[in-house]
Amino acid sequence: TGPQSDYQVARQFLSADFKKEWDPRQSVLIRTGSPTITQIDGLTLDYTFTPKAQVDEFGAYSVTGPVSQTLQFQFVKEKEQWRISQAPPGIVLPESTFLSIFSKHALYFYDLSLRNLVPDERWFAGGTTATRIVTALLVGPPEWLKGAVVSQFPDGTQLTPGTTVTIDSTVAQVDLSSEAAGADERQRQLM
Repeated sequence: TGPQSDYQVARQFLSADFKKEWDPRQSVLIRTGSPTITQIDGLTLDYTFTPKAQVDEFGAYSVTGPVSQTLQFQFVKEKEQWRISQAPPGIVLPESTFLSIFSKHALYFYDLSLRNLVPDERWFAGGTTATRIVTALLVGPPEWLKGAVVSQFPDGTQLTPGTTVTIDSTVAQVDLSSEAAGADERQRQLM
């Protein structure tokens, strides 16, 4: 009911319009302690918590300062039931829940000699891991590694729209966009 099913249960609590708009994968904020909820008016709540870390849409984990953060949620009544009609993108999880849903994976990029692989640790939720790893690899190295490592996927290469990475035994099926066809023989070997 979580990431592996595109947050199907969570989406049941969203308004019809917001259900299509909400992007739970944009970020994960990992909180410590208990949050506080403050009612601002009849249609608005503030959710205040202390973040410990965050994970961006490509799985990069970063520690945040212990400064409290407030997210605002707005509500609307639909068919006699209250639904969330506006909320920030992403999700907030206590650390224990984060550690039970997400796991570390190393992405590898080539050093400038194209002989050595350099790991970059990322965090991904179960159920979507293979597709999220490939998507992050196709985006290329993070800013802090640029100039030291390179990707061999041609610029603009993406997963073919509407596809996911499937794994049969130990073989992954990865359908890439047409930009991948522009790779020369050596790049194809390295990809």
